[in-house]
Amino acid sequence: MGSPEMTPHGLAKANTGTPTGTPIELSASFSQDCLGYIEISGLARANNGEFVALKIPREVPDPLSDDENYCDSNGLPIGEPPRRDRATLPWSGSETTLKLKMGKLIGAGRSGWVYAVEVISSPPECTFSIPPLVVKIAKQKGGRRISEEAEAYDQLRGVQGTAVALCYGYFRRPVNLQELSIGPWDPKCTFPRSKETFDVHNMPHPCASLSILLLERLGKSLRDTVDPSRPDSLRNIPSEVLHEQLLEMCQAVFQFDLVHQDIRPENILRASLTAPARASSSDTSRPANPWRLVDWEKVIKMRRPSKYSDPFSVYSSVIQDMMEDECPALYDAEDMLKRREERRARKLVEKVKSE
Repeated sequence: MGSPEMTPHGLAKANTGTPTGTPIELSASFSQDCLGYIEISGLARANNGEFVALKIPREVPDPLSDDENYCDSNGLPIGEPPRRDRATLPWSGSETTLKLKMGKLIGAGRSGWVYAVEVISSPPECTFSIPPLVVKIAKQKGGRRISEEAEAYDQLRGVQGTAVALCYGYFRRPVNLQELSIGPWDPKCTFPRSKETFDVHNMPHPCASLSILLLERLGKSLRDTVDPSRPDSLRNIPSEVLHEQLLEMCQAVFQFDLVHQDIRPENILRASLTAPARASSSDTSRPANPWRLVDWEKVIKMRRPSKYSDPFSVYSSVIQDMMEDECPALYDAEDMLKRREERRARKLVEKVKSE
């Protein structure tokens, strides 16, 4: 089945839509292998200024460029990791398309932007429930990083939803920037546009690569304050417990020989946007880890057996440093906020009594 170059935005708007963060009924489970395409409205505009919906096929991510198994003892490359065969992947041949609408900007980084998205239409044959979602859109020259991040998520499949975010696919398509404008790439673009007004010495790329990662939407970061009634508020997690939780999260990902190169509070997110993490269905006696490690753009694949006497130190030492250098300030901020709230409560009581 062919995919159209563009779909008028008005057709997408005909669906009533579902508010961002509200699951939509779509088959028994919305698995990482379900989708073959996504179609996004609100991301691209034609030269006349009209929004168009882009249908984007799922693609095989690029192999990790920093893989010790393909380097000699001096770290010099001795080959390249093989690219996976599309035909062997479970989503190969899927025509299932999820239609999305761009929401608010959640965050920005070195290689792209993260936006909330709203599910506006689902395949009629599907009956599963979709969680809140986000898209990570690569910068125009950041596609390789996003593609390799997708590969990292694929290798971490066994701990998606318990130590890292659930990932529903990597999607890529060419875009003619002489015909379309991609909002995050060109936020100051004015309309209508005309090819006659383009700078002939700096023409928009006729075949730019648009790369997108579709992920579950997680909660606020370790650095952010949340409702103190939540179990995952730092007010309810002693520092020694937090240390154990973060080490447990890292141990889960370490078994796949991947080393995250940018561990910091901003890249450790709460497992849920609105509530604490749910316990594993296979071990309900053990509380679920409330944290997820995200932003896998900078990752190293370790060689086995490792050259290090304590390979896990690549994680444990970083977590220890973060607990000593950054987390005390986070706890101090929570204590200050708590005292401020208590003062306000006392003043309110005094005011009520005086009246």
